[in-house]
Amino acid sequence: MFPRPERLKTSRDIITVLRTGSRRSSSRVAVSVLPHRRSQEVPHRIAVIVDKKLSKKAVVRNLVRRRIRAILHDASLPQGYDIIVRTNPQAATATYSELCTEITGLLSSLARRS
Repeated sequence: MFPRPERLKTSRDIITVLRTGSRRSSSRVAVSVLPHRRSQEVPHRIAVIVDKKLSKKAVVRNLVRRRIRAILHDASLPQGYDIIVRTNPQAATATYSELCTEITGLLSSLARRS
């Protein structure tokens, strides 16, 4: 779990990032990134979205959510950005290393693009 200031919480903020942010996607995850104005207070804010389309079972959804949070916790994230990671149904069968490779690759391509 990320500290409270590092979480994207309001639906308005999440919708803004999804609509106007830069986006990269793979077969399992999609990452959206948008610079925010609070870079002095908070280095980055993060949201992880796991739909019921991924699995009807909460156990599977929570497993994927925990894996993604662990990957983001260990990754070197760009400073001053709002980051949203959305899953696709194929993420349910992905291993930790596969998710890690995809998410870090998407984040690095977005960092190069910005």
